[in-house]
Amino acid sequence: MRILCAVIVGWFIVVPGAAQRVDMPHLASGDIPGLEVTQTGHFDGNALFGYMDGGAELYREFGFVDLTVQEMRIGEHQLLVELFRMRDSLAAFGIFSVSRGECSGDDTSAVYWCSSPGQALCAKGCYFFRVQRLTGESEGKGLADDVGRRLLRLLPDSEFILLPWCPTSPKAQTWQRKATLVRGPLGLQNSLPDWMDALEPGGYSTITIVNWTLGDTPVTLGWIQCVSEGAASALEQFISAIKRPGWRYIKRCATDAFLVVEADLPADKLARFADQILNSP
Repeated sequence: MRILCAVIVGWFIVVPGAAQRVDMPHLASGDIPGLEVTQTGHFDGNALFGYMDGGAELYREFGFVDLTVQEMRIGEHQLLVELFRMRDSLAAFGIFSVSRGECSGDDTSAVYWCSSPGQALCAKGCYFFRVQRLTGESEGKGLADDVGRRLLRLLPDSEFILLPWCPTSPKAQTWQRKATLVRGPLGLQNSLPDWMDALEPGGYSTITIVNWTLGDTPVTLGWIQCVSEGAASALEQFISAIKRPGWRYIKRCATDAFLVVEADLPADKLARFADQILNSP
């Protein structure tokens, strides 16, 4: 999924004068060789709607607090940096997870880091940032990563984000880096729209989605964390009534959560698989 890009032309006009003070981490000219910061703006609350072209509601669904935007140049190359402060670390990871699309390789600049041609994305603590190279020349390859790594050093230290339902095996970080977390219908629509009908009643607080492979068969795992035991019971009743064919295995866990396994495999095999991952050491 690709979040709609910001409207750059004229965005400084909509920033109130009092909001020009930037109290978030931000880059300054000279932070890396040749870097010149040309514009800096700050947005909070409903001002996000004046900046983003159609994407503001998704950020607000996850838990948007404020945004610092910087235009900069390195030599002949122009870059745009967007640093979002979200409500908590889950919100920051969530917006990262539905924004990353196709990432190249497994860059370890940070636990949650995504690099694609001309763009770098990262989530750290309650912060999510995007660095875009606006000029297309191949000579500028890697500049977004360089700027992103410098910005990463300015962010407060944070611990590994524990997603709802996290196997405790040593490989937890590996699968979690590739997981998707949604908090509402917009995030679900952008990440797994086929599940929307089955979850139409809502009542969930988060959905953690992990793509897996069982043998040679692709498997989609969904951990649906509900807001209460009553909400889980109501959602269970709805799910049972519509009988979504792709969900070959569904297990109610504890009192307020479900594990859903979607795969073209027999239910008994998926049950053994689910038991294995739910009870991993």
